[in-house]
Amino acid sequence: MVFSEQAVNSSEPSGLEDRSCDLPEALLSASKLPFVLGVDDNPDDLLLLSYTVELCNIEFIGRASGWAALNLVAILPPALILLDILLPDLNGVDFLYYIKQNPLTCNIPVIAVTALATLSDRTWLLSAGFVGYVSKPYLLEELEEIIFRHLKTGLNYVEE
Repeated sequence: MVFSEQAVNSSEPSGLEDRSCDLPEALLSASKLPFVLGVDDNPDDLLLLSYTVELCNIEFIGRASGWAALNLVAILPPALILLDILLPDLNGVDFLYYIKQNPLTCNIPVIAVTALATLSDRTWLLSAGFVGYVSKPYLLEELEEIIFRHLKTGLNYVEE
């Protein structure tokens, strides 16, 4: 199942350009290597996520758009998703909702990585179904710890 903004909001054009897989994604798909997907519209935050994940010797794919990430998940499910909540095209809670509706993606662990930093934000996001929460700015060690804590679940998901 490929998700589309148009399917959800049929009255609005999707505005999405054709996004074919680039070489690393094609290689991951062919080899079935587990990877972490990072979704953040801020290029600096996405780069920091990639550095942190790659320092853990884990493959990383990043997306700056919620819709592009959702479509990638439907085609090439990751072992774990690090998701910004305040995306301009599709907020993180709606993204999580779509992931949970698909039986093929519903067990992927999703961690909120967000500027929403209050205790009520954390409670709201965890009750929405996120398996973890990291507020920006975060310590790299904090992010590494939460990745490793939840990656085992995601790796088991990929191996099944």
